[in-house]
Amino acid sequence: MSLFDGRVRKDNAGLFTVEAADGALLCCRAATRLRNGGQGVKPGDLVRGEDNGDGTGFITAVLPRRNDFIRPSVCNIDLLVIAVSASTPATPLYNIDKQTALAALNGADCCIAVTKHDTETDGAQTELLQRVYTQAGCEVVVTSAATGEGVDALRRRLEGRVSAFSGASGVGKSSLMNALYPAFSAQVGEISGRIARGRNTTRLTELFKAGPSTYVADTPGFTMLDLVRYDIIPLERIHDAFPDLRPYMDRCRYRKCTHTGEDGCAVAAAVEQGLASEERWESFCRMYGELKAKKPY
Repeated sequence: MSLFDGRVRKDNAGLFTVEAADGALLCCRAATRLRNGGQGVKPGDLVRGEDNGDGTGFITAVLPRRNDFIRPSVCNIDLLVIAVSASTPATPLYNIDKQTALAALNGADCCIAVTKHDTETDGAQTELLQRVYTQAGCEVVVTSAATGEGVDALRRRLEGRVSAFSGASGVGKSSLMNALYPAFSAQVGEISGRIARGRNTTRLTELFKAGPSTYVADTPGFTMLDLVRYDIIPLERIHDAFPDLRPYMDRCRYRKCTHTGEDGCAVAAAVEQGLASEERWESFCRMYGELKAKKPY
């Protein structure tokens, strides 16, 4: 039996695929003391363990995480790529802003990947996304898995980093990943004509190794991200969840300004002057209201 350091690539009901430092893949379970101590293990974790010498092993320690996402369930991420369709299904900006907020609070960069650009008829959705999120400080890459548009540019953005793809079901996330890395072979689902939503084809979060130091996580799609239920953004940190609005928050007339439109609010003034995005501010106000109304347990 020998010791190893490695990175968790996949969690399948408590059976973890771990890539050891020498590149070998081990099928591991968490040691009993980790489970009894409540220490969870998830894709992206840097771990230490014992190699049984037969392709299996035990994870005995989880190293401190640089960041930790609850949804998608992954950690130690450099870049969160949010896939958003230029056509169907349309993703509400508020749902995108929930994910950009998670990236900001976790110290991860954020990239908006506009998918299905070849199916967009008038360009309005792409123009909206570029305007709102470029102003918010996110990189926006317009792509089409069908034509290859933007694929090379996005691939260069991912090189040398640990990235996670996130997005609603059916936005073309798996198709885009297949275009980026054909060996990935993610299952692609269909869009329901009745509800204009996609069928969730990705069941597990898994880190795909795309290069010597490049990892890309495909994550299960979702239709909503419940901030209250998952308790992932504390009210006291909401200001840091919107770094594009944060510089104006210290300029308000009153120290206890909630930045939701009170008299003398510098954020509202910045929006009125076109210095900050009205759409982003609307998301901030809505998020503030939801978190403020959360009942303590």
